[in-house]
Amino acid sequence: MQGSLNKLLMDDKGSTLICLWGLLPFAHDDDASRAILAGFNMIKALNKIDNTYCNIGVASGEVFSGVVGTSGSRKEFSVLGDVVNLAARIMGTIKGQGLKNEIRCDLNTRMLASNCFDFHYTSHYELKGKSISIPFYKPLNPWLKHSQACHKILPPDQFLQVHQNPLNFDRSTEQGLKIKTYGFEGHLRACLDDITRYYSQENFDQSKPLVTVIKA
Repeated sequence: MQGSLNKLLMDDKGSTLICLWGLLPFAHDDDASRAILAGFNMIKALNKIDNTYCNIGVASGEVFSGVVGTSGSRKEFSVLGDVVNLAARIMGTIKGQGLKNEIRCDLNTRMLASNCFDFHYTSHYELKGKSISIPFYKPLNPWLKHSQACHKILPPDQFLQVHQNPLNFDRSTEQGLKIKTYGFEGHLRACLDDITRYYSQENFDQSKPLVTVIKA
């Protein structure tokens, strides 16, 4: 995932990891998605160990990163800022609710990773040091969606996701970009065609998920 392990703290309450993404030279446009995916991988790995679990809080934003301390052994590389505290508060809230193997993130992370993950809004929470309540979002495990697709068990919102955007982009035009809009009737016809093709006999025995995008 090309992230960085900044701190590993251990006490009588367990272990705490502070992991960072976006530090040079390992900075990417999809660092928020990489952080969430690393969280799912950690949960998957810890599930193989009996009586072991983790909770993960993810927050995105600007922080100070650099060497802090006075001299000698007191110096260390660290990150400081409101975003660091917010991630810790999110994780603490999950633990306080008695949940296990859960990931929660803030609004900024949801916006940055929305192209790679689906999210469910959980609730607003009052956090220490915050004058307003903060919304929490739960990223959905992409492996679960893949498993459902392989068995052709798809929630309606997942199946209709390719039809939810009413804009169709055609880049083969002379101007390079043309936008057409669909009405509800066009969406319905395209969806019915997809459903018919998806459950047709020729595709019934395929183990891989079938994804069809119809261009009108």
